[in-house]
Amino acid sequence: MKLYDKEFKYAVFDFDGTLANTVCIWQDVFDEYFVRRKISLPDDNSYDEEHIDFDLPVLAKYTRKKYFPNEKEEDILKEWQSIFENIMSSQKDLRLFSIDLLETLLTYDVKVAVITKYDLNLFKTFLKRNNIIDYISFIAEKDKTGDICCVFDSLINKLGGSKEDTIVVEAELENLKTLMADGYFVVGMSNYLLTKNRKQHEKNCNHFFNEPLELSFILREQNHLEETEIDNYKVRRFIDGYELLGLVNENVDTLYVPKLINGKMLYRIAREAFKEKAFDKVILEEGLIYIDVEAFDNFKGAKEIVFPKSLHEISTYGFIGSSFERIVFKGYIPICLSCFGGMPNLKEIVFSPDFKCISFRLFWLNSSLEELKFVEGLELIETQAFNKCENLKVIYLPKSIKRIQDNAFYRCYNLEKVYYNGSKEDREKISIDNEDDGNIKLLEAEWIYAK
Repeated sequence: MKLYDKEFKYAVFDFDGTLANTVCIWQDVFDEYFVRRKISLPDDNSYDEEHIDFDLPVLAKYTRKKYFPNEKEEDILKEWQSIFENIMSSQKDLRLFSIDLLETLLTYDVKVAVITKYDLNLFKTFLKRNNIIDYISFIAEKDKTGDICCVFDSLINKLGGSKEDTIVVEAELENLKTLMADGYFVVGMSNYLLTKNRKQHEKNCNHFFNEPLELSFILREQNHLEETEIDNYKVRRFIDGYELLGLVNENVDTLYVPKLINGKMLYRIAREAFKEKAFDKVILEEGLIYIDVEAFDNFKGAKEIVFPKSLHEISTYGFIGSSFERIVFKGYIPICLSCFGGMPNLKEIVFSPDFKCISFRLFWLNSSLEELKFVEGLELIETQAFNKCENLKVIYLPKSIKRIQDNAFYRCYNLEKVYYNGSKEDREKISIDNEDDGNIKLLEAEWIYAK
């Protein structure tokens, strides 16, 4: 099997953070522990998910002294362990499409091994509950000394491979750096708990992917999985569903993307599938999960597009330069970077209350955008999100907003009013970055308060 120019027979995953979000399990343990005592988890770095390798006895002692002096440290530790075992055996789930990635590797006879930081017996229970233990040839615990390369070497030897015919998949930045320095072929995998600085992650691996789904599709695309035509759809088979490559006959008014083709799910729209195409109307049914790079680049004709709640990712430049005047989000799209730039006709964006974050450069260079109505639920607007929307005049900000990063509204020269759904005192709590006057127009605009 090959990944771009790399031929490989074996794959080793650092399971926690790549195939499952088990990196946050201790955070869940502490949450549950404090909830049982009818208080919220304290805003205390000692319990933060970034401190994964903490010393539990020391933390139990700290917890007793600061919060629960009448409890015994050994009882605190026992309760934590009990909660941990319950979560591992009954609650934690895989990341989206992890099974499909493992199935893809199995299809090409790639042997898989995994590393975990958790107790092997508990971990095997987790694998059995999620029906993936049969995909995995070997399992190992991380070395307590922190020597990640030693564990990877051991598993590669057990698989019968070498660094030359193996890929390793990792989410933690420090591990990426270590593995790259030691000569491994490293695939970086984004994880919302671990990928704090995406650019650093991308620099320290051979290839970087947002999701197991994305890696699985790339592997299938590059290893010549069967393409076929069904009704008026060009599709590529994908285990229990399809990827849409385009239409057989493009002389139709409506681009209809169904939930099912031939009784199977249509999960994804392929890279450049409708680039520079023209249809009067676009309908995306629920079930669609992924829209690939430049899928609707410079798309013409349709004035509105409604994104289904099921949509999980829109890849870079997915809709750049397209003709849509109105965009409607039924849900929140977790992975969505630089997708809607340079759309000459875009006038209205309808956000779902599930939209917590407007990501980096999401709507930059949209000169027809004059008004923005954000809804309650939004917490963060990232840098350059609306950079150079030069005719933007009015913004409606929800009380829920917590931070606006530097340059979020850079070069929005005509911004005049901000209607804020809170008081002047509430506004003081918003963190508005303004390094080098990157949000100066936002700060200079007239703010109109709800109360």
